[in-house]
Parts: sequence; structure tokens; C-alpha cells
Amino acid sequence: MMPTIPDNVYKILVAIGLFIVGYSQIQSDKLDEKFAVTNSEYSKYLDSLHEESRKADDMKDELLYESDILSTRNGVKNPIKETDSLLLFTRVISKNKNETAVSDSLAPKFRVYKRVNKHLGASLKDHEFKKKFFELERQSRDIRKDIYLYLQFIGLSVALIGFIQLLYIQMTNDRKLMYEVRNTIGPIRCQSCARRFTAVRPKGKNKDGSYNQNFCMDCYTEGEFTEPNLTFKEVYTRTKNGLSISYRILFSAYLYFIIKNLDRWSGRNKY
Repeated sequence: MMPTIPDNVYKILVAIGLFIVGYSQIQSDKLDEKFAVTNSEYSKYLDSLHEESRKADDMKDELLYESDILSTRNGVKNPIKETDSLLLFTRVISKNKNETAVSDSLAPKFRVYKRVNKHLGASLKDHEFKKKFFELERQSRDIRKDIYLYLQFIGLSVALIGFIQLLYIQMTNDRKLMYEVRNTIGPIRCQSCARRFTAVRPKGKNKDGSYNQNFCMDCYTEGEFTEPNLTFKEVYTRTKNGLSISYRILFSAYLYFIIKNLDRWSGRNKY
């Protein structure tokens, strides 16, 4: 014979399961909040990098335009050339005053462009590091979220096991109580529809006019069932549909147990 496990054990299981579910959800939300901050900072960094790249491109275009204008206007060779998206500047020191003047005019601007482009190159190298760090952060977040999701599943399973066991204990106790009450004062509910006997729903009557102790007047009158062809499935469906959605989800199995054990549907008596 299996030892009896106290109800409190299953209540503790439900509590532990719900705690695990709640804790995992809170930690998962914290991960999302933390990653949202990281993602926002990385997005701002990318925006600043794009802006820096745009400024360098604008400076390059302006320098090429000005170099072309000055060299054409002075009738000299353009000292700036573009190769593979890079600018090459040839400083000219010549007897030709125009060549020297154009070269001297462009030299300071090219030095500024060179510093900007050098800084952009360093930023792009730094971006490779930041990008790898960001990807590692995202992968770490995803792995930990999967762990918390698995913990939620475990917690939900533990809580569900505890709840089912508590429901089974309650059903068993109700069944014992039902038989105890029935043995003393007769059934407290109709043995066809499972509704309780009340002043509004009294017991049905037999052919001789006496009250039938098992069935209500809605199901049984003058010694006959009001719906003789009614089936267990129809009664169960009708009763279940009369419940709210939340009760229907939680207590459909319990309702099945109650109706199935009624005299009319249990097979203990033939009607």
C-alpha cells in the first residue's frame, strides 16, 4: 500500500512551481531591459560612426571639387588624385607660381582631411571590436533567455503536478462525502443532471405521487424521465457549456468525474 502524502506537500509543490515561473519571468524581463540599453547605446554609436563617415566623404568631395576648380582656373596639373577611394596629394614646389600657389592653397585642407580620414579609420577598427562585443552580448542574452524559458516550463510542470494532485484529493474527498451524505440523508444532487436539490428545484415524483429521492423534477416526473433518450455526453456538454470559460478550463475533468458517478450514468442502476 502506497503511503499517503499530506495535502501540504502538493500545496508546496504548487507554490514552488509558481515561484520558479515568476522568478524566471522577472529575470528574463531584466535581461531584455539590459539588452535594450546595450542595443540603444550601440545604435547611437553606429549613428555617430555614419555621421563621421558622411563628414569625411563630404570633405573629400569638397577637396576634389576645389582642387579641380583651382587647377583648371590656373591652367596647371591637378595635385590631388583619387585612387581606390583614397586621395593622394602631390606637393608641388616649382618655378611656376601658379602650380605652387594651387599646391599651397590645397595643402592645409588636405592635412585636415587626412586627420579626419585617419580618425575615421581608427573608428572603423574600433567598430569591429564593438560589433563583436554586441554580438556576444546578444548571444549571451539569447542563451540565458532559453535557460529561463526552460525553468519556466519546469516550474509550470511542477505547479501543474501539485494542482492535479490537489484536485484529485479534493475529488476523492468529495466522493467520500457524497457517499456518506447519501447513506444518511440520501443524495444532495440530482442523479441525472448533477444539480443540487433546492426549493426551486425539488425532487421529482414517482407514478404514485411520492417523491423520488434520486432525481429532480426537471429530469424526472410521474415516474418517467423527461428526456428518456438523453445521453451522458449530452448532459456533460450541456453542463460544461453552462460554466464560465475559466471554470470550464479548470473544472471540466472534475465535472466529468461528478456526472460520471451519478446513478443514471454510472451503470450501478438501470433506469
